[in-house]
Amino acid sequence: MPQSHRTLRVLHVVNDLHLGGAQRMVGSQAVALHHAGFDVRVASLELVAGGPLADEIEADGVRVHRLRSPGEPRLLALSRLPSLMRVFGPDLVHTHLAAAGITGRLLARRAGVGRVVSTLHNLSDWQERRAHPLRLLDRRTLPLADAVVAVSDVVRSAFVRACPRLAARAVTIRNGVDLAAFARTRTLRGLARPAFGLEAEDLVVAVVARLDRRKGLDVLVEALRLAVARGAPLRLLVAGDGPERASLDSLARARGVASRIHWLGHQSDVRPCLAAADVLASPSRTEGLGVAVIEALAAGVPVLAARVGGLPEVLEGASCGLLLPPDDPAGWAAALVALAADRGTLARMAAAAPAHAARFSIEASSHALERLYDGLLGTAPAARVEAA
Repeated sequence: MPQSHRTLRVLHVVNDLHLGGAQRMVGSQAVALHHAGFDVRVASLELVAGGPLADEIEADGVRVHRLRSPGEPRLLALSRLPSLMRVFGPDLVHTHLAAAGITGRLLARRAGVGRVVSTLHNLSDWQERRAHPLRLLDRRTLPLADAVVAVSDVVRSAFVRACPRLAARAVTIRNGVDLAAFARTRTLRGLARPAFGLEAEDLVVAVVARLDRRKGLDVLVEALRLAVARGAPLRLLVAGDGPERASLDSLARARGVASRIHWLGHQSDVRPCLAAADVLASPSRTEGLGVAVIEALAAGVPVLAARVGGLPEVLEGASCGLLLPPDDPAGWAAALVALAADRGTLARMAAAAPAHAARFSIEASSHALERLYDGLLGTAPAARVEAA
């Protein structure tokens, strides 16, 4: 008799649960699988302890195991994960990000876990950071995975080039978002803009990103300077933090646009920022897929994105966004000036955004994972219907 999903135990292992695209996807997928009838848990190595996403995931019914408390040595997490595997007895371990991937795969195999899946969230791990010792060890241990999930076709292609012998195990499952959670975001616009001190005539550009060089925020600051010099009434809302925060602020001051930038820091809920925005900018130098872009589209916010990584897979041919060259402040400035002068086009782009986002739902993503798990574990999709 096929095994029911209500008896299948899945353990997701991740570096930490701080705010980030990969971490948010781990939470969303775990919750969706929980609702589909899996007994699913999340184990966080707490490389950065105390991430706020843990409480959110648990509030949605999925148990989270924080394997290290703030101040404890990181190695304690590695000693606690085998114990968790023994007690929980997962049928399948699903790892995310390099450190958790290496640890989770090795310990799952040592514990005799039947199946192992690893998701590759980042393109940079297979390009500019491919020679980093952690990434080398990641590649050495990936043969321990029964399936390798890439969040975009471009990430899958990069993986296959690096590990051609594992090509048959690689599958693309694009990240999805909770469309319903973002559907009413635009109705908050009348409250959100005054809350940020914005004027009606301002063209508000939102950024939702970790502030590091890969996200290209320096390009956007330079573009802001050029566009403002041409009379565009621009304001920039930046939701996120990271190692480049101070240098970006210094750059903005040096370019005379600091007063036009609102640094919001980490935001556990980005919807108020999106509600206030006219457009979201993603000037990344590398991107696995672009969760923030999909969330913006679901919220009815058009997108300007760099033509890098998986971003074209989200926006190519779409009427709700534009793909621009990376590292091109003048090109980005021209696009911002054009949108500021043509609010009708901007409104039409906004109206088209939610329908385009619908192809990136969390339901579609989680159903694809369910089918992958079915194939690996020998369970029948019919059992899922019967158990629901």
